Amino acid sequence: MPERFAVYLTLAADSDLYKLGSKWLGRDHYQDHLDKLECDYSGLWDININQVITKKASLYGFHATLKPPFRLKQGYNCEQLK
Repeated sequence: MPERFAVYLTLAADSDLYKLGSKWLGRDHYQDHLDKLECDYSGLWDININQVITKKASLYGFHATLKPPFRLKQGYNCEQLK
């Protein structure tokens, strides 16, 4: 099976936006925490709803997908991708 590649962006671990996103998803990618982090959802929605809507995304952590997974054209290799 051919290799697949993707381009992702993540923020610095100490940035406020990264900390907020990690708390919302319940995973800190840098520390590899998969448990729910402390986050105050009061006034937003029920914590149980948040766990349902973020379950799949929390596996990947807080990031932006700039280019979704793709395969290289025939005749190209990963060294040429850099």
